[in-house]
Amino acid sequence: MKFIVLISAMLCTCVAGFSQFPDWRRASGWVMYDTIARGRIFQWDSLAFYRSTHMNDDTMKYYMSDVLQIPTESTKGAVWMGYYRASCQLRDTTRRLLISRYGGFFEDLATNTYYEIPIPDRASWLEYFSQKFGSISRVGKSD
Repeated sequence: MKFIVLISAMLCTCVAGFSQFPDWRRASGWVMYDTIARGRIFQWDSLAFYRSTHMNDDTMKYYMSDVLQIPTESTKGAVWMGYYRASCQLRDTTRRLLISRYGGFFEDLATNTYYEIPIPDRASWLEYFSQKFGSISRVGKSD
């Protein structure tokens, strides 16, 4: 029986077009950037010029432990009413994210895939991001 499960898992990761769900719990080095005045089109290589704050890896691991991928057909034409820009390290790659300021979801810009936080955690998720954004020093780097 273990052999069948192992082969099934191997097939799922090798089938062309199959997108394996990232394990967001393994992400680290979370940073939020003060780019609030910038539009959706943004040069990510300029992040070093913006104020930022580090987010707690354990806190983010908690929030990311039960995220669900939102089906692509449900996100076509999504309208953003405000977002935070953030980055993290996952599998030796910097992942860039847009995190909704009003909902419990985020977009992985590398794959244009949306994920949502479980409903019971959304209020504290939004509060955490609001507090972190408010803690960004207004002294130093500027837009």
